[in-house]
Amino acid sequence: MKSGRILMLMVVAELVLIRGASASSQESTSVQISSVPESFTTIEFKGHPDESRLLSQYLWYHYKTRRLHFKALFPQEYLTTADMWLARTPQPIWGEGKSIQQKHRESLLEMKIDEEGYILTNQHFSHCHEKAWPFPLWVQGYRGEGLPGAAGWHFNYEGIGWMWDMFLKTQLDSRFARDNAWQRLLEILDWEKEVWAEGGYREFYKDGKQGTTLQGGGTAGGIGIDAEFFESSLMPSIVTYGFMGIDPQGRILKISPKMPVDCPEMTIRKMQYHNVLMDVRCSNDSVSVALRDEPVEPIVVVLAGRYKNTVTNETGNRFELSKAGTYTFTRK
Repeated sequence: MKSGRILMLMVVAELVLIRGASASSQESTSVQISSVPESFTTIEFKGHPDESRLLSQYLWYHYKTRRLHFKALFPQEYLTTADMWLARTPQPIWGEGKSIQQKHRESLLEMKIDEEGYILTNQHFSHCHEKAWPFPLWVQGYRGEGLPGAAGWHFNYEGIGWMWDMFLKTQLDSRFARDNAWQRLLEILDWEKEVWAEGGYREFYKDGKQGTTLQGGGTAGGIGIDAEFFESSLMPSIVTYGFMGIDPQGRILKISPKMPVDCPEMTIRKMQYHNVLMDVRCSNDSVSVALRDEPVEPIVVVLAGRYKNTVTNETGNRFELSKAGTYTFTRK
């Protein structure tokens, strides 16, 4: 990998959530998670207020409880996907008053490139070269000698390539398609409700009562969900990049909604793009973008298909948003 020809390696982090047994008092249990600050990003599902609250609280919880900000390259790669659209609310534990975007910028600028053009990724000692070039290896499903398992290597040459980009658009009968993905999200949020009925992740998995234990924060265990396991922050991104089809490409913000039947409208409030906070609401037939801040340069929104600006009656798929305010587009 020489300078100017460095191929970024995308470490695809899979959030594995193990759903425990149902809590007997689930219906009457209020979720004991601290309230989301007014300044932070929230997610809304039309007709699903409880799920909206749960996912918004999940997003805030896994942001606010990060115990540190790794300067290794590999978490920066997936955390920028999880974090760059969030509001500017500082992470409370670090006490620095900086937005998460500032933290990522500082970390990426501290990455070193040697004289041959290799990036020193500061990876911890594991599947790693002596100068911290990680081997992109994953191993899962190992059950002992002679039993089935799997191993693989992650390389990506043509952009992010998330599986939701393929399955949500074209393979609608796949288990990864929009309606099945929505049902899986509901199952995860049911599990989240059970977790907090028990008092949180640590209590839920305490003493192996769910068939496994929880590791992290200096504690050995079976699975990693909180503390230094930042992959959990990726899960809400299925709404941003998947269902709502938000795809930032430089100065262009592409939006191509792919709503499930059971939830035909979703909203992200206080999403950040080019230092502008905005609310984005999507259905399969309309897109609304409300700019909370005045953009320094017009924000160019490109929609999938032909739309009409309901105020100016302008039609097309490319629109420039130059002032704060609400812009609504309906499919032609």
